[in-house]
Amino acid sequence: MHDGNHGHGGASPHAEAGGRQIQAVLAFLLEHNRHHASELRELSAKLRVAHRTRAAELLDGSADDMDRANEKLAEAVAAEQEANA
Repeated sequence: MHDGNHGHGGASPHAEAGGRQIQAVLAFLLEHNRHHASELRELSAKLRVAHRTRAAELLDGSADDMDRANEKLAEAVAAEQEANA
């Protein structure tokens, strides 16, 4: 499960970096977000066992939304790989 020891706020120093560094940050974020989606599904399964289906459905929907966002992020990673080739 997620340990919570990372930040999401503030300006990233990588935002001003060159193409390969941006590509690396995007790839990291993609894997990071995939992990979050997986965690949401794990929590959803636990809620279903506890017969708390409404919250489980909402978490499943959130994970699905993350999957769709991750598809776009994966496209951005591919575009950066192409640009840096």
